[in-house]
Amino acid sequence: MGLLIEKAKAILIKFKHAFSGLWLGFSRDHSIQLQGCLAIAAIFYFSWLQITLSEWLWVISAIAAVLVLEFINSCLELICNLISKEYNPMIKTIKDMGSAFVLLGAGYAVIIALIISYSHFI
Repeated sequence: MGLLIEKAKAILIKFKHAFSGLWLGFSRDHSIQLQGCLAIAAIFYFSWLQITLSEWLWVISAIAAVLVLEFINSCLELICNLISKEYNPMIKTIKDMGSAFVLLGAGYAVIIALIISYSHFI
């Protein structure tokens, strides 16, 4: 029984760290804040359109993809800034590729939004 309680405590600590990371991302990172605001706007917009449950699954997947990729990109940038604050072409490449993650995710989200919107207006 003691082992089970210890494992439960360890899991709770992991969740505490995860929620701390969410809080830090949304409270300190402007790019994550922007994506969060766009996610809220998308939720209001698609609620207004009264989309179907299956369409909601696509919208939620697009929102999650963009937010996850933005968190990854922000972590990459923090690590790069920790390594060197001076210009470094390799660090620039890493940061540019990290930004490409978000761009690809945003492209996916826009395509989903256009397809769903089109089906409700036509």
